[in-house]
Amino acid sequence: MHIAEFPSIDLVATNPWRPVDWRYRRANGILNGEIRTNRASEDRLVWRIVQFLRRYRPLEADREQIAAREALVRRNYPIYWVVRLLRMGSVCSEIEAWLLSGVPAATVAKQMGHPVELIEAFKLIAFDIDGRRENRSFVLNFIIGDAIHRELKFDQFSTIWKFYGYMYGPVMLEALVTETVNPIRPMSVEEVAGALRGDARGNMLRKHALATRLVPINSFTTAEISEGFHRELELERKNESAGGDTQSAIVTSAFKALLECLPVDVGPREQRQPRVDSKTLETYDQKAYELPTPALVAAVHDELSPELADLQDLEYPEPTNARKIGRAHV
Repeated sequence: MHIAEFPSIDLVATNPWRPVDWRYRRANGILNGEIRTNRASEDRLVWRIVQFLRRYRPLEADREQIAAREALVRRNYPIYWVVRLLRMGSVCSEIEAWLLSGVPAATVAKQMGHPVELIEAFKLIAFDIDGRRENRSFVLNFIIGDAIHRELKFDQFSTIWKFYGYMYGPVMLEALVTETVNPIRPMSVEEVAGALRGDARGNMLRKHALATRLVPINSFTTAEISEGFHRELELERKNESAGGDTQSAIVTSAFKALLECLPVDVGPREQRQPRVDSKTLETYDQKAYELPTPALVAAVHDELSPELADLQDLEYPEPTNARKIGRAHV
């Protein structure tokens, strides 16, 4: 048997699954005639919202009632600005994400440039999470929603901010909201290039993390996801063996090792490495064959390579007496 939802029953403080904006929705339900109630039995804040909206809506349409509208707003200052704030999509989403991350209302107000009273009123009217933020299952299922379990879209920034803010805290949320990771302000022209490299690296890390969560799992993406995971494990393994802390350290150390193994000078004259002094390499320079790359690298370090055994018989043969005589007559 399916039990239908009724605003008069669901939009109450005693509902264990009540939405975070239950007071605002209940006030609109009363105004629209969906909920029948009276002042004596109604939540005090809900009734204040009802009275404000009931008086404000006629004044909003009448441009000549400016003085009356302004007086009504002054008497209901927080409620008016919360109603206005609910129409500002990204601003409203950011405030909700900061509150979910555990940041106090006073800190959120300072960051957003809003009065503390406005943020406190917003929590009561449109984002009632007091006493329920610690209930992780409730937050994930009823506030953030099941979009994180389905095909989450890249433009659903409200859900992304709330999820990362709640699970990883305000520091992670700041990186997503500002789209920067530990930004360093350059103080001179010489520091600009380093700041740009850091910004590019931070953007790639952020986008990589979001991509792994946004890519859906289906028959078309399973192989690519598995391959990407294996590549990530390989990078981590190389990172640990190289003793580095970042993927860039792996690339840098590998490229540096390659340059050091080359038997030629690379780079500007003042940065060139000393010429290779290897007796093994000098010996094979007199031979009649080219060393393959593994053998060449080994010879640079005076090491023997298994490939050399197959090349020993390729030396120039000594000239015979007949050849010597023939050459003498020429």
